[in-house]
Amino acid sequence: MISLEKARALKEAGLKWDPCRGDWYFYISRRQFVKYTSEADVIKSDPESDNYTFCPRLDQLLGEIQSRFKINQWWEMADDWFSIYELRNIDGAEGSVLIKSIHDSDTPEDAAADALLWLIGQQ
Repeated sequence: MISLEKARALKEAGLKWDPCRGDWYFYISRRQFVKYTSEADVIKSDPESDNYTFCPRLDQLLGEIQSRFKINQWWEMADDWFSIYELRNIDGAEGSVLIKSIHDSDTPEDAAADALLWLIGQQ
């Protein structure tokens, strides 16, 4: 699971959240804690309020990354790193590969969150 700081950075960068069963989120009140939504516990109030911060799972991060890719981009992931590549024609050379971004973190979720933050910043 990503940290609250990284989740906040994604929210501030514009990542939208439509709450559904199985999502993780931070709920901030007098005490800070993580809460898991269940079938009967989907957020009824405004999920974009300051009290709620979405904490995307790895599959959600990867889905969001994939939705932001251009046709000539692809990604590769290992245990704790995430790379973004782009196929370009550079100086007339066909099929030149440019490494756009490499994100190395302690967990796959953190690496993917860093990559998503980088992608959002490129748009």
